[in-house]
Amino acid sequence: MAREPFRFSSADGTRLCRQILKDKLGFDPHDYVLEGVSQSLDGVDLLAITPTGSGKTSFLIAYLVVMNAILESPQLCPSAAFPKNPVMIIVVPTKSLELDMEPKFVKAGLKPLVINRDTVSRAKNASPRVDLWKKATEVQIQVLLLSPEQLRTKGYASLMENEEPGEIPPSARHSNRLDTHGLACAAGQS
Repeated sequence: MAREPFRFSSADGTRLCRQILKDKLGFDPHDYVLEGVSQSLDGVDLLAITPTGSGKTSFLIAYLVVMNAILESPQLCPSAAFPKNPVMIIVVPTKSLELDMEPKFVKAGLKPLVINRDTVSRAKNASPRVDLWKKATEVQIQVLLLSPEQLRTKGYASLMENEEPGEIPPSARHSNRLDTHGLACAAGQS
């Protein structure tokens, strides 16, 4: 008889997520963050509408921190099935918000990459020149913070379609670096 899969949105699952986040981040996240992240880890799409400054980025950080902790130590949850080297793509409406979010991911031990018109321009003019879309395929990149206009670029299309397999490492092909769970946060009225 097949065992029922572990449910992160159960009491045991929420306890596990809380403990991982306390150990990795050094603080106890809000219950609503734990509830949303636990459900998302179970594959349930999440749309969180919360006031400005209430910790929407915490949902995103907690999701990846728990996933990475279990990938690093599978004994925490042997039945969990997460993509190896997951990457979260976040479309951010403003450059200032990208700049606000980036250090929060770094502080949580995650490796973000910001791609917007300014960062692309700086990378092209750098010596040596840097291809940010190629950099996005590197295994250590865990979070892509993109401005909306980047979704129409050839670089983004190539990343999603894997059109140039010679430039995209095996770890990024066939969607095994891109998780397909829905996790969205929106600003609400304060």
